[in-house]
Amino acid sequence: MIPQPSESSGPFLSPPEVNITNISFPLRCSRFHVAYTLPCSNGDKTEQIAGIDAAVAVLLRQCAVLNRRRNSFQPAINLPVEILTLIFELVCRPLGFEDYFLAIIKRSFLRKPEEVGPFFISQVCSVWRNVALNSPQLWNSVKVVVSSKVAKKQAALLEYWLSNSGQRPLTVALVEDRFGRNQNRNQNKIPTDVIDVLAKYAHRLYTADLLMTSEWEPALLQIRRQAPLLTSLTLERPQMTQPINSTISFVAASRLISVSLFGYSLTNVLLPEQIKWLSLNRINTSDPHSVFRLFPYLQHCTLNTESYRHAWNVKNWTRQVTHSLLSLKLSLEKEADLKAILNKLALPRLYSFYLFIAAEISWKSLVLPFFKRSECALGTLTLCCRALPECDLIAGLRMLPTLHTLSLNYFGIGKLSKTTFDLMNPRTFRNGWPADSMKKFPCLLPNLKTFSFYCHTHIDVDSHALVEFLEDRWCYTNDNNKATDDGKVLVVRLEGAEFQWRMLNFQDEDMAILRRLKR
Repeated sequence: MIPQPSESSGPFLSPPEVNITNISFPLRCSRFHVAYTLPCSNGDKTEQIAGIDAAVAVLLRQCAVLNRRRNSFQPAINLPVEILTLIFELVCRPLGFEDYFLAIIKRSFLRKPEEVGPFFISQVCSVWRNVALNSPQLWNSVKVVVSSKVAKKQAALLEYWLSNSGQRPLTVALVEDRFGRNQNRNQNKIPTDVIDVLAKYAHRLYTADLLMTSEWEPALLQIRRQAPLLTSLTLERPQMTQPINSTISFVAASRLISVSLFGYSLTNVLLPEQIKWLSLNRINTSDPHSVFRLFPYLQHCTLNTESYRHAWNVKNWTRQVTHSLLSLKLSLEKEADLKAILNKLALPRLYSFYLFIAAEISWKSLVLPFFKRSECALGTLTLCCRALPECDLIAGLRMLPTLHTLSLNYFGIGKLSKTTFDLMNPRTFRNGWPADSMKKFPCLLPNLKTFSFYCHTHIDVDSHALVEFLEDRWCYTNDNNKATDDGKVLVVRLEGAEFQWRMLNFQDEDMAILRRLKR
């Protein structure tokens, strides 16, 4: 509230008048001065910044020159081209079977496996780039996960890759994107861009792993006509695709010796008779012995009958003798499949036998007659099946005195008593058994060098007898830390030992012996 002047107060004085003209004139002058000088100051700053940028660019170029000069003294740059090429060739080798599963394990732990190729090497420096581009052995092997989204880019990349391989034989694998990460959800057809590029280089194909679809059939026909160097072939039917109803013939491939078929039978693919390695998976045939009749030079055979549709009629079959087969691997589901394959089959030169079967089998009536007919000097036996009766296992091992590698992978309920391990232990015969018993029951597997035992469920095993067998057969010596028996070096394979120990209820002293043997 503004107080009102009273009579008692002094006279009221008004504030002095201010001359606005004297203030506004200098303000107007300063405004014109700022407007006149502002563009000039921005131009100067811009010129200064441009000069600094130019100086920084010069310094960066000088640093790059110095870095190149310094890197030129590094051993990796000064190595001879031949040594660099050998190193790059070793680093860029394709992933093998074990490396592939290791990569899957790493991926499951969210660690992507690192794959080094010539593209990565060519980005390190100019010297490495020249070595990589001038080394065709780095470019003659490639694996392409075919994608429907980036098929054209993959085709262009494959064209550039193969163009750098010179005239070397090619190893190419075109595989399916099983996880579907790069596939169109509404597209079941696989584009032909990649296979069309590969068809241009069919005359240099040495090993080919291809997808067999109806869309790729014209390119496959071109490849089989122009592949004189082809020695190994794998054909696989992708998932969610239509099968090929026609027949593709590779009979003209004079050097083809190894073939693997997934999803197709020998009625869809005609092969030359000089095949030595053959793997048939998910096939559909009514006569498994036709495999041995069609390929008289076959040495290694793998049969997977998990998707057989027709029942086999084994009554009218005659005895089939194959003198060239060295290795036979069977992965079956039913006992009838095993009966159809082994019935009246004799393999005199069989060296390695692998059997995986989910159902219970009659060991005496199926496998033992097969061993008796073959009269083979079997060296490796792998059984992945339900636990066999102990007497049947002993009878089978007694027929295989030449066996040096035995692997038992049991599941189900079974038993391994002290009798089995005593019969396999030559020291038991020397120490306690009478002479007449030794002649009547000779030692099982006198040449055994590798013994592997796995049990996925409860198996009644005499753990103490097993440890005694391992200690006597593979006795530990402090000299040279080697397990020896009669001067022969033997190997003990106790994989997954902790799991086995818990399942078999080993005692403390037995555990100490096993730890000593594992060293």
